[in-house]
Amino acid sequence: MSDTSFSQFREQLAQGQGDAWEKLYCKYFGSLVRIASQRLNQRLNAKTDPETVAQTVMRTFFRRHRDGQFKDLDSWDKLFGLLVWIVKCKCANRRRTHQTQGRSVDMEQAGQEGLLPDREPTPHETAVMNETVDRWTASLDEIESQVLALSLGQKSVGEIAAEINMSERAVWRMLQRARQRLEETGE
Repeated sequence: MSDTSFSQFREQLAQGQGDAWEKLYCKYFGSLVRIASQRLNQRLNAKTDPETVAQTVMRTFFRRHRDGQFKDLDSWDKLFGLLVWIVKCKCANRRRTHQTQGRSVDMEQAGQEGLLPDREPTPHETAVMNETVDRWTASLDEIESQVLALSLGQKSVGEIAAEINMSERAVWRMLQRARQRLEETGE
């Protein structure tokens, strides 16, 4: 890149000369990509490419410069500082967007890896699970066991109530108590 003084560069940029834009891009784009990569965590890098962030920074700078927002820039250092600040803002916005409920990168990562193991349980895990289920079902009376079995058989509360001749509210309460007992058993 030629040793263009900053004031000449600024004039070229104000006149919309493509040379100035190209110089800016060549001088700072690689640094902006590295900064964006450092600011985005590894999981977010999979969703948001640091080069895309750097491109949006350049686009934002050019648009806002054209609108006259950066008239006080008088050195390469101030320009670079401004670009770094825009990168930080863009990265923070990307993190915020991808960490909102429903888009959480952490939840997506858990979904990709699976909440359940992708292997068969070990004999020890099977024994612990069987013991937990036995303790849990032992705490249920006969009608609660029947309601639970029907619920685990994918029957709705209304279908269970009709089959055992109970109100839906009573069935719902039994299922709630069974869940509470399971939680107590697991503690």
